[in-house]
Amino acid sequence: MTTDARNNTPTLIQTLQAVIDANLCELHTALPCEIISYDYAKNLAVVQPVLKRKYKNEVEAVELPTISNVPVSFQRMGPAHLRLPIKPGQTGQLVFNERSIDGWLVSGGKIDPQDPRKHSLSDAVFYPGLNPSNNLMASSAAEDSIELKLNGAYLEILKDNKFKITNGSEELLDLVSQLAQVVIDMAANIQISDTNTTFGPMKWNDSAVYGDYESSADEIKGKVDTLKG
Repeated sequence: MTTDARNNTPTLIQTLQAVIDANLCELHTALPCEIISYDYAKNLAVVQPVLKRKYKNEVEAVELPTISNVPVSFQRMGPAHLRLPIKPGQTGQLVFNERSIDGWLVSGGKIDPQDPRKHSLSDAVFYPGLNPSNNLMASSAAEDSIELKLNGAYLEILKDNKFKITNGSEELLDLVSQLAQVVIDMAANIQISDTNTTFGPMKWNDSAVYGDYESSADEIKGKVDTLKG
């Protein structure tokens, strides 16, 4: 720090700047973090900010403290919501609210925070999804579609009002289409002829052909059943 050469003490401007800098160090806005643990029933997480802090005149950077009872914010509007599996080691974004949210988390509504703290670590909210570039999201969906994915299973909504529902090896709607075609073929191709019986001429069905269609339908039904949740 540059000082006043006459008395070797910081100037007023330097002192004010030092105070501002010190306060800014305690003003938290947003940080990437890692999940330590997650309470599914309460939707609260214990998280560890992953960006370290180096204090003035210190050689080593140090970790910020872990933060407990952090609400996890999923996409939700009214009765509709999207919930993701949260596991230790996963990363995301912490956002630190401007004022205390303790009272609001209990009752909601428009309230007086009744606490002077601002941008505190205690008022963090976790948003899943933020990852470093060495852990990019793997996707085989079209760029202009919506995808819901878990491991090999995914639902894709395409812009032309079409859908894909698959486990990575079988596509559900394709199997349903195949099953429908089997039924169509049964109606069109089963050979029917007359035979004489004690009751007179009657129609009879080619049981071998029926057997082939039944086998195909059973195979497709089995594949569909493996995709049922």
